Amino acid sequence: MDKEINHLEGIKLVSFDIWSTLLTTNPVYKDERAKAILAALCKEEISLENMHKIIKEADDALDRQTEIDGKQYGLKERLYAIYNLLDSSIRVDEMNDDVVK
Repeated sequence: MDKEINHLEGIKLVSFDIWSTLLTTNPVYKDERAKAILAALCKEEISLENMHKIIKEADDALDRQTEIDGKQYGLKERLYAIYNLLDSSIRVDEMNDDVVK
């Protein structure tokens, strides 16, 4: 080939999705994250397994919303989503921005 290609017409972005294929989360981190969220948001103990399910449900919902609106949701939004999924009998009475700090 005697002509070098410096660009590809019509292509604006190339993205590689390697999460859960080449990269996965550290299970120790996942447990510690769940314990910290549990301590911050729950006034009653629930199992780590249940906490993981609630976190995943909140993460999945926000990820679907990202696909719709393109907005990236950070820690604050994720904690509020988790809080809203917790049964009112086990969660702390009030969620506020101090929990994120």
